[in-house]
Amino acid sequence: MIQCQCMQFCGVHSPGCPVLEEQIVGTPPYLAGKINPAWQPVPAAMNPWHPMTDPVDLKTAGKVLEELGECTAALSRCLIQGMDDTEPTTGKVNREWLEDEIADVYANFELLIERFDLKISNERIARKSAQLRSWHKMA
Repeated sequence: MIQCQCMQFCGVHSPGCPVLEEQIVGTPPYLAGKINPAWQPVPAAMNPWHPMTDPVDLKTAGKVLEELGECTAALSRCLIQGMDDTEPTTGKVNREWLEDEIADVYANFELLIERFDLKISNERIARKSAQLRSWHKMA
């Protein structure tokens, strides 16, 4: 991979940048003619994205997403089959699977909050819970 000095300094590729040139030359046919040859720098008001690169940050955030997905699957099964039905292959009760996945989500949320020093508002939690309880009564 070609290294780029311009991204290091201003966050955008400059005209003549080997990476930018490689991207234009290697353009797939379906994008031909859609790249503006009159390159313009990104306005100063725009900020380039800087995705996470730290391996522990990536693992922490990725695991939260994985566990949320598993919790979603467990709750979906409860909606479709019922809370106290069983998974056909394992025989595990849907309620138990959901409880396990909620516990996994809680554990991973604790690690996420700790890792990124997130400030979670108990007042917001209480407000949201009250709002949802009121909304549930409308059903």
